[in-house]
Amino acid sequence: MRNKLQQLRSQLVGNPNILNWRPIHKCLLMFVFFIFIKTLWITWKVCTLSSAQLIKYINVDSVMFHLKVDIFEFFLTVLILPIFYRYQNHIQAQRYLPYLCMVLLITMLVFDWYTSGILAVGIVINVVSFVYLMIVLFERKMILFSLAYSLFIFYAIHMSGIVTGEHQYAPMFNLSAIGYPNFKNLFWVFSTLYFSVPPFLMGIFILSTILNQWRKRETFITELSQKDDLTGIYNRRVLTQHLLELDQDPQTVSSYAILLLDLDHFKSVNDTYGHMIGDQVLIQSAHLLKQHLRPDDLLGRYGGEEFLIVIQNSHDYEVYRIAERCRQALENFRHLAS
Repeated sequence: MRNKLQQLRSQLVGNPNILNWRPIHKCLLMFVFFIFIKTLWITWKVCTLSSAQLIKYINVDSVMFHLKVDIFEFFLTVLILPIFYRYQNHIQAQRYLPYLCMVLLITMLVFDWYTSGILAVGIVINVVSFVYLMIVLFERKMILFSLAYSLFIFYAIHMSGIVTGEHQYAPMFNLSAIGYPNFKNLFWVFSTLYFSVPPFLMGIFILSTILNQWRKRETFITELSQKDDLTGIYNRRVLTQHLLELDQDPQTVSSYAILLLDLDHFKSVNDTYGHMIGDQVLIQSAHLLKQHLRPDDLLGRYGGEEFLIVIQNSHDYEVYRIAERCRQALENFRHLAS
């Protein structure tokens, strides 16, 4: 168990754990995700504008406008990345740069969402992916700030007159040329999938990675709260809780036994050989006891050199046999201080 805990701790601490990243590092991840989406949009617009067969399905002026905006947003984000990376260890930057990140990304996302069609499937999935990432990565204060700023910037764009007229379903497309229903047009279907599937898959990959790391961290924390740090067996708190549960259950109150084992002369081991050798004696003793118990028996460290064993659903002679087996194993054990 101790080796398992050490391996798990190494996975959580030694490897890049997104949940443990600094706020600026999480911002860098958001920027990279945004660059990925902008690359998809720019590629689609350039290819569509360059195709004589496909250009009839789009509103050229609208697509050209958004292409310029996408290129500007792409290079702006690329230029911002090294600035955030440079100040990743700066204390004040850790406090304020995440808010700047949210302001920049939300401003660009809301503008793209509004001008590209607030009901278009692709842009909606892009925005939703960012929202989920933001909720998972950042603390509640950052989420509330982002929500408030999103409402403000959306209202500001609407009232400023940057976009006039009614909200259109997909203003970049020539819907009359595409025809109705839209899904019968292969260009429309491919474009919708192109804008929707890659960001969705990328978002799912990042979220699944975060959730997997989250589960590992929760498993580690749970085991850490239940196990003795030195020996890897259950600690006194778990033993006490388990005994209370047994006492409260009428079906088990008379069907379990408790064995309390104490290592004789353990203090002299610490005094003579030092506490490091004493720790090794405790570790090896716990490992030895586990080998002589049944899978359903509960073993824990009750005190300094005291071990407690809870045996359920056994007759008296079986309890005596287990106790004697453990006693003999410890008596015959030749540890480092023997």
